[in-house]
Amino acid sequence: MAFLLHLALLLLLSVTRAQNTTTAYNTTTQDVAGCTCGFYDQEADMVFTESSIVYFNETDGIPDDLVLESFAHKYDRGWNAIYRQGAAVENVQITNHSTTHDLPGLSLYCDPSDNDGLVVGASMRTARQDIFFGSFRTSIKAPRQWVHGSALSMLLEHNKTERWNIDVMNTDNSSWAWVTMLAKGQFSDLWLGRNFTDLIAAGMYPWNYTEYRVDWTRDRIDYYIGGVLQQNFTKEMNGTLPSTPAPLKWQHWSLGNIYDTQGPPGQRSEANIGWTRIFFNSSLTTDEQRQAFDQRCTPAAACRMDDNSLRNSSAYPPEALNPWQQEQEKYTVPWVPLIIDIIFLSLIAVITTKTLWRRSSWPDLVQMLGFSKKGRVASSGSTSVLTPDSGSEMKGLSVRAQDIDPSEIDTTVRSGDGDSSNMPRDASCTSFSPPPTYSGFLTPLPQYQTPAVSRGPSRVSSMDDLAIEPVPRNESVGSFLYMAGSGPSGSRPTLQHPMRVAPGQSIGGTQPYRSTSNPFLPRMEEGPSTPAPEGIPPAPTTPGALSPVPSSAVDGILSIAQSEPGPSAQVTDAKEKQPEVKVNEVAAGHKGGIPPQQRVDYLAGFVGMSAILVTMNHFGLTFWAAVIIPSVRPHYSSEKWARKTIATYFLDPLWIGPFLMISTRFLVSNYLRTGKLDNMAQKIVARPFRLLTPVASIATLVYFFMDSGALNWLEYLASVTWSPWPFTTIVPNPGIFISEIIQLAYLIPNAAPMITYNYCTGVLWTIPVQLQGAWQTLLALLMIKECKTPWKRFALYAFCITNHWYGLSWGSYYYAGVLLADLDITFKYKKWLYAKPFVYYPFLWLLIAVTLGGFTIDLISQYTGVEYAMYEYGWHPDTESALTISQSGNSVYPDYFIPRLNAFLATVSMQTIVEISPIVQKVLSAKMLQWLFPHIFTIYLIHGFIFWSIGSWAMISIFSYGCPYWLCVLLTVIICYGTLFASLPLLTPPIELLGKNFTLRLWEHASEEPVPRQPTTYPFGTELLMRNVDPAALSSREGSPSCDGSVEEKGKAFGDEKAKGAAFERIVEV
Repeated sequence: MAFLLHLALLLLLSVTRAQNTTTAYNTTTQDVAGCTCGFYDQEADMVFTESSIVYFNETDGIPDDLVLESFAHKYDRGWNAIYRQGAAVENVQITNHSTTHDLPGLSLYCDPSDNDGLVVGASMRTARQDIFFGSFRTSIKAPRQWVHGSALSMLLEHNKTERWNIDVMNTDNSSWAWVTMLAKGQFSDLWLGRNFTDLIAAGMYPWNYTEYRVDWTRDRIDYYIGGVLQQNFTKEMNGTLPSTPAPLKWQHWSLGNIYDTQGPPGQRSEANIGWTRIFFNSSLTTDEQRQAFDQRCTPAAACRMDDNSLRNSSAYPPEALNPWQQEQEKYTVPWVPLIIDIIFLSLIAVITTKTLWRRSSWPDLVQMLGFSKKGRVASSGSTSVLTPDSGSEMKGLSVRAQDIDPSEIDTTVRSGDGDSSNMPRDASCTSFSPPPTYSGFLTPLPQYQTPAVSRGPSRVSSMDDLAIEPVPRNESVGSFLYMAGSGPSGSRPTLQHPMRVAPGQSIGGTQPYRSTSNPFLPRMEEGPSTPAPEGIPPAPTTPGALSPVPSSAVDGILSIAQSEPGPSAQVTDAKEKQPEVKVNEVAAGHKGGIPPQQRVDYLAGFVGMSAILVTMNHFGLTFWAAVIIPSVRPHYSSEKWARKTIATYFLDPLWIGPFLMISTRFLVSNYLRTGKLDNMAQKIVARPFRLLTPVASIATLVYFFMDSGALNWLEYLASVTWSPWPFTTIVPNPGIFISEIIQLAYLIPNAAPMITYNYCTGVLWTIPVQLQGAWQTLLALLMIKECKTPWKRFALYAFCITNHWYGLSWGSYYYAGVLLADLDITFKYKKWLYAKPFVYYPFLWLLIAVTLGGFTIDLISQYTGVEYAMYEYGWHPDTESALTISQSGNSVYPDYFIPRLNAFLATVSMQTIVEISPIVQKVLSAKMLQWLFPHIFTIYLIHGFIFWSIGSWAMISIFSYGCPYWLCVLLTVIICYGTLFASLPLLTPPIELLGKNFTLRLWEHASEEPVPRQPTTYPFGTELLMRNVDPAALSSREGSPSCDGSVEEKGKAFGDEKAKGAAFERIVEV
């Protein structure tokens, strides 16, 4: 009853206002041509010189100073604007309603969307385009409340930032109807508007004719509804304000944006304009005209803006009909800075070209791009079998240094084909002066180039997943200093031979070369010293041991590089120990006497394939979202068919799982083999910096490009692709950006870091998952290793995996990865499986069924509409109520950063299949995937930016030419992935350099004792700085400088104290 009474009062108020308005219409009118001193608003204290006033109940047609528009946009701006705006002249009509509360007026209609996503509405603008500040007032009746969402707007727009607008929207649900008041292209936030409910509570009725007013001046913009100030923007508070002349527009439109209009209407929607009263200045007014106006007129002589008797429009020149254009100053060539730039750019080009010409070659370029294997180091005939021959020379293993091309030195790991080119080298060694002469029957590789004694970590000889490479030394002293004390025993071992030779015993009458025989090299301390990082193998004792130990895989792509695409090191499976190669084995046909290396190519291929599928998922969400998201409107019925058949298996987000599990395998493999903590210490120290250094660098680069406008087209993309998924925004200031980068190191999953909204595709949410997973894994590994009884160890695995799953933690993935690695390394389960086919094949088919089931459960939801992931999410505990999530009433579909059971089971099964199936391993060892693997981290960091910058530009540009959508997507795929693959050789080296070099120095600083500080004159004494020193005195002195620069005196080395004082005075003078 109260509701009916309230409705009756509102109707009575509407009728009263309509009668008052009709009375105003019937009064005597005054032509604005008589207002030669302009128009004055006493309340706001504003004066404007021009006006245009139209009452649509007093005219049968559209006045000449208003223009009806007809257009069809190719694209529209808005992150969630999934329709395009159009306008038709016939959608603007003068109507005369017979109902008591509807006055005659101008009707603007908005039609439903067509099949191409075009919503044809209505648009009307002023003929004059020289409107420059003013007071704009319109009587608007909102779109009907029983029709789906649309908006009737009054706006002035020159471009996306030089604009202001007031939008009256009914929305799909009339209780959410509201009015937005925006400027400078702002997003339609709720705090920038007023809800109809609030306006009704204030005594207005926005569903009927209501006055909407905007006062635009140089210093402020004020928005009024029903004569009440609702919102304002000031230059003092908001910075710059729109200040460009443009026409005033009225439009009825809908873009389907769920955050403002919603809609579009399912049937023709009507909105109305009763009258328009605009008062403004002209941008064509000259300074002389303005001065003359100020001298001639006063506010008292001006017409009142609130005078309802004013009619018609001010006279205007023809130039007022032309769009305003910025006057460009005459361009002059800045010759002086241009010449300076040309000179310095030329110098840079010449120096860079010369450097590349001298240091590089065409094979180097081909190898860098990954199109060719590394050259072979040892030439034919350079190796032979070491055999004793009485009465003759002994012929032994010989790898001549002069046969080595420095450009062919390789520090990566290749597949085991007997290639002998993979020995680690210190690049500085190739530029040394001739090495010390070896005498005897052998010509062994010089010690400073022998893998047996080279203590610098390298990608080949390191079992460390970080793939830290040595820093080149430019002089022999530095190189030997680097090797000093890095061996397991602290001493620098000499070259070993297959024949048993006692220490100090000569071979063929020749004393083996020792580092101490060179007085210019530092003495190597005997005894314990800082142990080398794990992964640097001990000195080999056979010729076969000269081949480097295959490196362990890079903490699996993502542990170092990320959970989406990861780091660019080579995945390898380190052997438990380096086997000794016998002399007869070498003679039997090992290529060059070096056993073939082994690399786990299938793991590299598996990660590479997963990386591509994850990028395809992001590409699909951006450009063909209907294939993945059921709620997105499809362009073709085939998209719906693909979503219900094959798309789930290839574009499902659960492909992120393999990154986590593979990274875990290589994170723990060395410790499971050796039980040594030094490798674990290295990972703990270096991991955060190995991850965050490249991330921070690339994020800064992306931040720079975003600020430069590289993503401008992304905001228009939704109107073409109909996908609301892409969204990003630049951070407000550099301080917030730095805070978001630091947050990655400390955020505790499950949570999405703030940088997710400021980085393309938001993939960096996996960084905290990787860091926390690394700590969990490494700490748990200490406990797991101590469980010697198998059933206790596996019970611990089951307990940890179950609890992490129940607690919605990604730790379940990491514990499962440790379990698989433990089964392989400790328990050798694959050998046991292969020996029992009746167990192997049923087990393999069970894994295949579980894998397919993990994907299929998401496919079934497309048919049944039942979200099984939501039900599974409801089983987990609610931390606030101590109940399950479903019992607490908070069961929703889980966010993307929350693990799901079907994804976990599918990931474990896939990883196991890859480990035990030779057929799958062969497929994943394809050369394309091997080439792709070193660039995983680059793909992870940069693919989103390429999709959202170059991809959005390409899609909108191609679509604008009228191409069918399938062709637009096809060409965009080619452009995006072509750009991505072309950028990999350019971006991967600096990304790896940033991560590896920093962590290398960090680990060196943390693990190696610093080299003792030496005097400036080391290894000579201070007498080098003295003048007029008697050589006889120097030769006769009993003291001599020691290696540390101190003088061991047995008497007076420099004579009396007076002579010594004079000598030091001369030193000061120098």
